[in-house]
Amino acid sequence: MSTLNSTQTTLIKDLISFDTTSIHSNLTLITHVANQLDDLGAKITLNHNKGKTKANLLATIGPADTAGGIILSGHTDTVPVTGQDWRTNPYEVTEENGKIFARGSVDMKGFCGLALAQFIETAKTQSRLLHKPLSLLLTYDEEVGCFGAKNLIHQYGAVLPKPELVLIGEPTSLKANIAHKGIRCFNVHVKGHGCHSSNPDAGISAIEHSHQFIGLLYQLREEFRQSGVSDTRFSPSFSTINVATVNGGSAINVVPDECVFSFETRTIPGDTGDYLVHKMKRCFEQAISATGAKLKVNLDEYVTTFPFAGDEHHSGSQFLISLLDDKEVVVAPFCTEASAFQENGWNTIVCGPGSIEQAHQPNEFITIQQLERGANLIERVTQRCLTAG
Repeated sequence: MSTLNSTQTTLIKDLISFDTTSIHSNLTLITHVANQLDDLGAKITLNHNKGKTKANLLATIGPADTAGGIILSGHTDTVPVTGQDWRTNPYEVTEENGKIFARGSVDMKGFCGLALAQFIETAKTQSRLLHKPLSLLLTYDEEVGCFGAKNLIHQYGAVLPKPELVLIGEPTSLKANIAHKGIRCFNVHVKGHGCHSSNPDAGISAIEHSHQFIGLLYQLREEFRQSGVSDTRFSPSFSTINVATVNGGSAINVVPDECVFSFETRTIPGDTGDYLVHKMKRCFEQAISATGAKLKVNLDEYVTTFPFAGDEHHSGSQFLISLLDDKEVVVAPFCTEASAFQENGWNTIVCGPGSIEQAHQPNEFITIQQLERGANLIERVTQRCLTAG
């Protein structure tokens, strides 16, 4: 990465060297970053999860209590490498043919390293010149439900001054992303009554009732396709439902007493997914009533990330777009932390170096050219904090 400066190169390599797969703690990385910022006069806030095993880091320089600043935001967790065919060490940067290969190189430690480098440079050379606060936000557990960002907003959203722009550096090939679908994930546990299969009427088949519930989901999927909320910016243009796993039964000659299935809905802006949940619960109630309450059904929603609908006409959005070579605004098929910030009144745009097509893949990579362009964008974005008014 010789075309990046030594600080940028070192910090990207440092961040990648930490295995922050979502199942692990990110505290070693967060402590490392906090140590980098110790002597820079930054206001540092650590926001832990309930188990104190993970933390968000929010560092601010300039007039911290002033609204209208800039937040450079990225998540520290990565997806697993287990079962993937890597030809290099995924936690060590390998440079080859103008690309750097490593887990998190594009999603999204490349951006985090660039943002950290710019934050340090600004703190060292221009901190006293800042008219508005410049913040660096590093979060946990984005990949498994955006839990870190939600925790930050829950604890501090009402008291932190509203920034003019939160720049989330997810890989968009440096295009301004102003909307994406939400995601809600569910596990459904159906408990019936097992018996010998020679007399199935003596039992209550959990699989049979699960089939009924799954059938309803497919009906709702078609309802969304035919007459649901539509937004032609997305493909597909409607909210979707996917039944992902089904597990149940113990033996061929036993009426199954348990079945567990999981499903997700990806909702477009304007659709929260509440209609689906209401219909499912109503279906459960009817099935339970028909069995004389002998059937038990538990619906567990374990991820709730609502759709993101940004404001491309906001001053902060317009400023960012004005800096881009490609000024076309786009929408994303993937989920980010943007909705958590936008719902709190923090104007948010998703825009970062690299392609989402490389994310989560074996031999994940980002081009050095994209990193260079990303570094240039971050530098120009931070200049916003040097202007009065």
